Amino acid sequence: PASWQNKLNNLSNKQKGGSITGVMMMGVISGLVASPCTTAPLTGALLYISQTGDVILGASALYALSLGMGLPLLILGSSGGKLLPKAGAWMNIIKNIFGLLLLAVPVFLLERFIPEVASQALWALLILVSASYFYVANQNHAAAQNDQQGKGFWYGLRSLIIFLMLFFGANLAYQLVFPSNTVVTNNAQHASFKQVTSLRQLQDEVKSANMQGKTVMVDLYADWCIACKEFEKYTFVDADVQKALSNSVWLQVDMTDFDSTDNAELVQHYTILGLPSILFFDLQGNELTKQRTTGFMKATEFSAHVNSIFN
Repeated sequence: PASWQNKLNNLSNKQKGGSITGVMMMGVISGLVASPCTTAPLTGALLYISQTGDVILGASALYALSLGMGLPLLILGSSGGKLLPKAGAWMNIIKNIFGLLLLAVPVFLLERFIPEVASQALWALLILVSASYFYVANQNHAAAQNDQQGKGFWYGLRSLIIFLMLFFGANLAYQLVFPSNTVVTNNAQHASFKQVTSLRQLQDEVKSANMQGKTVMVDLYADWCIACKEFEKYTFVDADVQKALSNSVWLQVDMTDFDSTDNAELVQHYTILGLPSILFFDLQGNELTKQRTTGFMKATEFSAHVNSIFN
């Protein structure tokens, strides 16, 4: 809570330097204040480590994370404040940049629930508005300086970045209004799945496929999962992927309601740690646990992975 953070900040400011106890207390309090920011990346690192089961990778990843958090503070602290930038009007620009980034967060979250066209329209609008703001700020900064200082190298670099943002946003908006034939054709070639809703039904479908001499691929997806949508849009439609899975039955489980009774049973039975998860079953009905994939994979990488399993 914000009230707790304010109290911890006040307590940290009251600590006296020059003593080991005071410095240790400042470190403990700083860690508590920063914990809301570090929880997300730490959780992601621990989740990835638990999926791989590699002790060396886990220790290295956590050590690298601690170095990334600690080294900047050590460098800035040892410099005596000389490396810290001076306060000025540029801080308002930084504040507004972070404000625009915060506006991107709800768009990113809404992508899980709204149609793709609507989310792309929001991205295009946000990029164009941001570029317009940066253009005005860049012109005002140049006007406040003389011609020699205001329109030098950095002015040109900022103008180039603004132009690229305008071009990207306008191109995205153009693609929404006039979609290319390639996108339409690609969506029409989407692979077909057979939907299953329970563990019992999944096991029956695997047995049925094995009786026909076929292997099975099971796609666990959710409507709120961005990587799941990327699988459907970029990977499953690929010709090489479909060829690699030509002798496999494609099953799909909707995990949108992750805590439902049927989905909870599937999660517990197969120890599902995250979405998207792709499960593979051989001709004997056994899940190939070491070949399971979690997270998005490009078509080339996924087709090579499937070929190494079944072909």
